[in-house]
Order: sequence, then C-alpha cells, then structure tokens
Amino acid sequence: NSQQQAPIEVAVKVQYPEAQALFRGDMDTIRSLCEFLAPEQIVMLNALEKQNAHELDYRTEAQNLTQVRQNMIRHGFQPAEVVVPAPIPHLSTSRMLVMELLPGVK
Repeated sequence: NSQQQAPIEVAVKVQYPEAQALFRGDMDTIRSLCEFLAPEQIVMLNALEKQNAHELDYRTEAQNLTQVRQNMIRHGFQPAEVVVPAPIPHLSTSRMLVMELLPGVK
C-alpha cells in the first residue's frame, strides 16, 4: 500500500555535453599563457581549476542549494525576503539538476 505524492512542477538545468571538454580546453589555454607570462600564478590557477571542475558537477550544486536554503530558513530570510528552490536529489545527476519550480521572476 504505497502512498503517492502530489505531482509538483520542476525546473531542470541540463549541462551541455561538451561543457566539461570546453572547460578543460579553456584551462589548458590559460595554463599555457600563465606558464609563459605569469608562472607565479600557477598555484592560484590550480586552485581555481579544481574549484570550477567540482562545480561542474550538478550534484554539488544541489548540495549547495540545500545548504543555502536551510541557512535562509534558519535565519528568517526565507520566505520573507528570498526563496531558494529545493533540489530533488534523487532525480539529479552530475549533468542534470532538478529542483522545485518557483513562481515569479529570477
């Protein structure tokens, strides 16, 4: 005897298939320039590359949405001043983020 949940409207954010390859190519180009023009910046570039590569995984974005949403609720900002959509983790993947659809302007 399973209970069904009421259907909800969702927003879906899908990553282009070539996004990670484009990011990798861009980082390789920037690294080449940096090695030639500003080798002292390689350490910073490595950190930036690692952070951005992590953020290309939409499961990370779902976790961040959950954390921000909880913080806004805990501090009384949601729903009075801002509303952060709730992600739907069991439907999200590294390249697709599914979250509740919120009415209104972005």
